[in-house]
Amino acid sequence: MKARYLTFFSYIGTKFRSSEKLWLKEGRNYPDPESVQGLMELALLKIRPLNYPNLTLSSRTDGGVHALKSSAHFDLERKGEDVFESNYVTYEMNKYFFKNDISIIVRTCLRVNDNFSARFNALSRTYLYRLAVLKPEVASKDKTTIASYIPIEEWKRWLEEYRGDVYLGASPARLGPRLRRTSEFGGLIGR
Repeated sequence: MKARYLTFFSYIGTKFRSSEKLWLKEGRNYPDPESVQGLMELALLKIRPLNYPNLTLSSRTDGGVHALKSSAHFDLERKGEDVFESNYVTYEMNKYFFKNDISIIVRTCLRVNDNFSARFNALSRTYLYRLAVLKPEVASKDKTTIASYIPIEEWKRWLEEYRGDVYLGASPARLGPRLRRTSEFGGLIGR
């Protein structure tokens, strides 16, 4: 029997090329160990479903970007009338990540309706942008220090222009209001 699951997870993206796997090889059904999506599919393959567990992410990140709470959905098929228990799926995925020193943790896994989509049924997405400021004694590779002056007031004025809802994607008319992001910059929260 086939069942759809929604999972919430976190990851430290330092070692990943991106959250989404590349679609250049053999269509969708291949593992990609350089992406979060590919590694999660590899973890799901360890519980031996009858199908390839194509994971659909609710959002995407670039390489090196961390996620505090992201979500995705996938289908798992099992022989007979039984389905995989959600807690078992969570446990097995986390066991795989721990055993292989992969910086992903599955927070929870839930059974959902077969027509649920983590990408299109998301009510909102919130992004937190953090800017790192190095201490003056930290030198760059060429042994010069980074300028210590940062015009905070100019940053705040600039950030005010970018507060609020921002459409994602190249075609806002096609995407509609469901794909908006709330911008948060260093304590300045856009709504």
